[in-house]
Amino acid sequence: MTAGDDEKGFVCGFCGEVISHDDPEAVRLVLSNLRLGGGLDDPSQEIYAHATCVGAQLIPGACFDPEALQPDPIPASPASSGHMDRHRQNDWQAIKYDPRFDEYWIPSGDARQVLFHCPFCGDALPDSKRNRWFDELEALGIDPMGADEIPERYRTAAWREG
Repeated sequence: MTAGDDEKGFVCGFCGEVISHDDPEAVRLVLSNLRLGGGLDDPSQEIYAHATCVGAQLIPGACFDPEALQPDPIPASPASSGHMDRHRQNDWQAIKYDPRFDEYWIPSGDARQVLFHCPFCGDALPDSKRNRWFDELEALGIDPMGADEIPERYRTAAWREG
């Protein structure tokens, strides 16, 4: 745990109240010594706070705009169950989604590494439907490994949706 962490969220460095992980007012202040040049390897310290608490502590006229810290809305991806759409960290699509199996995964060489928890917030991700997908195809007498035989509805999430 870093300074300001609490099991329920972060602790505001100004008012001392807990800030929940999904609070839109939550901000992180990164402090470093200006003499060191501000490089990525320079020592720094993080302080968590409410944006309103930061604004209240600044002198009048200081340039601080809490609205500038709010992310632009992210359009929902049609290839996602929606969880990663909450995380701007995934804008560059490092985490993939397979709608057939309702699985999130990352590339690992020539393989896929399935994720069971969100790497950004720690939430449990949906249970994989992979085994059910194979079971249903086999029950229909279809070889799941024969790509040409797989019905169109089993190539998307449609098979799970009824």
